[in-house]
Amino acid sequence: MTPTVRLLVPTAQNAMPRLHLARRPPSAGRIGFLHNGQPLFDQISRFLIGSLEASSELEVARFRKPSYGAPATDEVLDELAERCDVAITGLAC
Repeated sequence: MTPTVRLLVPTAQNAMPRLHLARRPPSAGRIGFLHNGQPLFDQISRFLIGSLEASSELEVARFRKPSYGAPATDEVLDELAERCDVAITGLAC
């Protein structure tokens, strides 16, 4: 008896809605960094965050998610959205 071979053709429509980037704010005076849990985030972001904090016009806030494999909690995302004009994440691997 010949074994059965199952052939899957991945041509289904994408169920995700099309997302659009938000417009860039005219003034990005409050910048949030969301630590993505990657081991090298601290080393890579240290220079960037230090440079931004040295600017008297910018306020920098730091946030952290549990690990790179887990999404940020709703509480962290809500606080980031409330306190910041721009957010940066995923700086390291």
